[in-house]
Amino acid sequence: MGFIAAVQGSVEVRGSSSRSFEVVLRDRDLEIGDTVRTGPASAVKILLVDETMLTLGESTEVEIESLLTGSPALREPSILRLLKGAARVVVGEAFGGPTRLEMHTPTAVVGVKGSSYEAHLIRDPLRGPGLRVYSLGGKVWVQPLDGQGAVVVIDLPVHHY
Repeated sequence: MGFIAAVQGSVEVRGSSSRSFEVVLRDRDLEIGDTVRTGPASAVKILLVDETMLTLGESTEVEIESLLTGSPALREPSILRLLKGAARVVVGEAFGGPTRLEMHTPTAVVGVKGSSYEAHLIRDPLRGPGLRVYSLGGKVWVQPLDGQGAVVVIDLPVHHY
């Protein structure tokens, strides 16, 4: 369903049928149910089959829960789970248009179609868990989960270089 496009530092993957993580190198294939995690001062770029580019920052963990292909990917969302840390998502258009993607977190669901954004899980000792979302272009929606933490959405201007 995708592959590891670039690795910096310590990156590990746990397959859906495995209980332990293994060190991963560039070009490793990923499947539905795989969990990717990065260590301190580490990062990884993942290219999904729909041409979505997922970049995980340091100390981040993401599970690929579902990933639709073909025309269903334009109607129904694929689901990634951000378990901890921060991720940047640039949604792909491999199936004739922008695919739908949801990122589920402990505090909210972030949805996007044809856009890019960053999601950062935050742990505030006074307020509890929260989520900060940076919209980097296009439409991003956030649905907070009942009674859990705070969600902040920040629109940032997109710079083309």
